[in-house]
Amino acid sequence: MKRFCLIVFMFFISFQIIYCSGYSGLKLFSGVKSTALGENLASLPNNAENIYYNPAGLVGVSPFEIKLMYLSWLADINRSDVILVKSSKNGSVIGISASYLWTQLESDTGSFNYFSLLNEIAYAKKFEKLYIGIGTTIAYEGTSLESSYNLAAGLNFGIILRKQRLNLGLSVKNLGQSFISITDNKEVMPANLNFGLSYIMANNSVLVGNIKYELDGNISSHLGLEWPIYKGIKEDIVIRVGNVMKLNNTTNDLEPISNFRFGAGFRKEGLSVDYCLIPLGNDIGMFHYVSLGFMFY
Repeated sequence: MKRFCLIVFMFFISFQIIYCSGYSGLKLFSGVKSTALGENLASLPNNAENIYYNPAGLVGVSPFEIKLMYLSWLADINRSDVILVKSSKNGSVIGISASYLWTQLESDTGSFNYFSLLNEIAYAKKFEKLYIGIGTTIAYEGTSLESSYNLAAGLNFGIILRKQRLNLGLSVKNLGQSFISITDNKEVMPANLNFGLSYIMANNSVLVGNIKYELDGNISSHLGLEWPIYKGIKEDIVIRVGNVMKLNNTTNDLEPISNFRFGAGFRKEGLSVDYCLIPLGNDIGMFHYVSLGFMFY
């Protein structure tokens, strides 16, 4: 516990020297399961999607795992993801991911293009009940507006402390800024701090909660529940519900349903399928996030 407290203190000190802005692709939620659980996985290990939230959560994945994801979002934004994770018998894990966001908007005055290529590389290690992870994010984004582009790199840190059915997680993401830019302004990556708790109940349902703090002043709470409706030896089916709430923003014009996320997951031996529904109200509509995973044992 002393080691855990010392690492937490070091995280807070390092986090305060970075402020955040820019790089919209990094501000968008990532991962189908994590989005359905309220856009948080910071305290829940054994999931490849944790490469986006807490690199320490890669501990416990299959010896080799591949995950493919696709999202159709606002303003005709599309997103595709690929995650590769390889674990070893000594408790260490290496993960890499590539995400590509793109959109093209047409109007009477012309067209507007935007793209964002995000790459994550992470390493995690198990030390008894303490998991530690470190990684880097490389972000390259550009628009057709004056052919502007930025290339940035940032550091990620994470820990998870396991105590029987209770997990505590802490992560710091995107500590960095652009080092190549067509403009003189160096965009700072949107750094954020996540503190989460998760509890695995006797029937294998999972409760997760997370507080996210961004140095641009935004604070949000993230809650989620995963409930198994069928669980076999080599297959299971779960349903998920999540909630995202901006704690210091009272000017949300969207309907209350926009704070919720709904999803389901199916796993059979080495295959997994996940789905997330993101409702933003009658005026805007509903959006879909899907993934297909392959686990090799």
